[in-house]
Amino acid sequence: MGKVRVSRYKYSERASMLDDVFSTALRLKSKQEIVRFFKDLLFDSEIIMLGRRLEIARMLLGELTYEVIRKKLHVGVATISAVQFGMENGYRMIQRALQEK
Repeated sequence: MGKVRVSRYKYSERASMLDDVFSTALRLKSKQEIVRFFKDLLFDSEIIMLGRRLEIARMLLGELTYEVIRKKLHVGVATISAVQFGMENGYRMIQRALQEK
C-alpha cells in the first residue's frame, strides 16, 4: 500500500478512521494482544518508523542536539522537528513511560 494523501479525506472521515484504530487498541488487554494487533495492522517498516520516532523523543527529552540525533539515527532535521512539535502534545504524555523503561 502506498502513501495516503490525508487531504483526500474529509476531516470527519479521518476522525472516524482514527477513532476506529484507537478504540480497537483500547480494547486490547495484554502486551501479546497489542503486539499481534500492530504486527497484523502495520508493516514491519511502519513499526520501525514508530520506534525510531520514540527514540528521537527520548533523545530530545535527554536534551541531545538535532545534529547528534541526526547522525546517530540517520534521520532528517524535518523528522526530528516533527517529533519535537509532537512532543508539545502526545509525546509529553508518554514521557513518564519512556523514563520508566
